[in-house]
Amino acid sequence: MIWPDVRPVAGLCVLLACVLGCGDSSSPSPVSQPSTGPQAVKLPDLDPPFGPLDTDRVSVPPPNGWIISPRSSEWVIRFQASPTLSYPTIIVTAEDYPAMLNVSADNVGDFSRQIAAALAADGTKLAKKVSPTKLGNRPYATYQRLGRAGQVVLERMFLDTVVAGRKYNLELRTPEGTIDKYKPYLLAVAGGTQFHEAAEPQTAEPQAAVSSEPPVSTEPVVSSEPAAAAQPEPPAEATTEEPAATEPAPAMPAQTEPAPSKPTEQPAAKPATKPAQQKPKKESKFDFEDELK
Repeated sequence: MIWPDVRPVAGLCVLLACVLGCGDSSSPSPVSQPSTGPQAVKLPDLDPPFGPLDTDRVSVPPPNGWIISPRSSEWVIRFQASPTLSYPTIIVTAEDYPAMLNVSADNVGDFSRQIAAALAADGTKLAKKVSPTKLGNRPYATYQRLGRAGQVVLERMFLDTVVAGRKYNLELRTPEGTIDKYKPYLLAVAGGTQFHEAAEPQTAEPQAAVSSEPPVSTEPVVSSEPAAAAQPEPPAEATTEEPAATEPAPAMPAQTEPAPSKPTEQPAAKPATKPAQQKPKKESKFDFEDELK
């Protein structure tokens, strides 16, 4: 008896069993979920605050390892990352701001709109629009713009706030392409700045002026010497007055008519010159020429 060859059928069964039963039993990998919020950025270390400055109103800490620039009337304080390079640098300035006494969480939006309106009125071009932010317990208005120092293009970031009627401007100036590297230094300085509320000046009551001269007495002066006996005056002699001599009146000089004045010649009017036409300025993304060196 000849048995049929079942090897092809057996091979097909084995292959079918592998396809149906040899699947991947592991569960599929979960889909990555978006972050619920921005990750905290580690800020650089700071040195102790320098100050008080601006008439005892503020103390500002420099970044660790940065140097303090010499004093100048152009800033409250300035820090440089290198003693030989002008940039990057952080500059703090201050000015009176009558429009607002203090910036708080309630009015930082209004303050940001005021800053934006002032920049727009000056024609300032912004790289990033004005927006409110908060560093530590202090609200700020922040924005960015471009500048240029000679042939070097600068990126500039600002943090503005108002304390006791003084607007403080914290600014970072850094070469183009390095704003993300040095931005944490500005944020650290702003977060560590200590603002001291300025006490209101007390006005002293005016005092009466004290004279160094002795007081003048209003009582009559009593003389210690005996008064001399009054002597009778001699009788007045009778005098006869003579009539005064009359002098003849002086003759009046003859009046002469003034000579007629010659008319003055008016200088010939010069033809009006046309004002020189100014060439239109070329549009540029730079609205600031940095003078700090």
